[in-house]
Amino acid sequence: MAVLNLILVRKFSAERTLFNESWQGTTGMILMDYFKPCITGSYSSVDYWWDRNASSVTDFDLVCYCLEDQGDSILVKHGGASKADLGFGGSTQWSKTQQAMICEVYLTDVIRGGDPRGGADGARDWAVANIIFHELMHSCLDAGPGAPLRNVHKIPNGVLGTDKPLNSSMRASDADKAAMRQGLAARKSGLKQFTGAM
Repeated sequence: MAVLNLILVRKFSAERTLFNESWQGTTGMILMDYFKPCITGSYSSVDYWWDRNASSVTDFDLVCYCLEDQGDSILVKHGGASKADLGFGGSTQWSKTQQAMICEVYLTDVIRGGDPRGGADGARDWAVANIIFHELMHSCLDAGPGAPLRNVHKIPNGVLGTDKPLNSSMRASDADKAAMRQGLAARKSGLKQFTGAM
């Protein structure tokens, strides 16, 4: 069985976003903990990487671009989306133009509430991990071809699978993890991830 690689693409200034390497490392560890119960039957283990080489990405990996704000949107630049299509903390869409999944989060929104001069969330690792997990739920569950769910925002008993604003005090529920497990199992032949901006 394959390893599920969570590939987090660094497209931000650690100084401007107040998200340094220490926060990045703990965010990756939180994501690994979230995904461990989700990989049963589909993957042997899970690992995370910051800034992996595009040529090493397979259709069985998950890629999330971590951007400073919506102005840096990969979906707008490469995926055929408009700024009006973007969510507050992140966005995920299957790009018909690229024939690949594009998943992105906006760190200024998540960490500083959308204000580049604002104070940072004291538990920014949890805040960022929560929005990344939410966007990767879209990637696996409702955004691509053959998606097993219609709407990640309507998962019964979902905490991160919700349409409510996410924050650093939330934790992925058993229902969120069960849905993600279903999504990973449904990707038997993988799902192409966009690597053109790595």
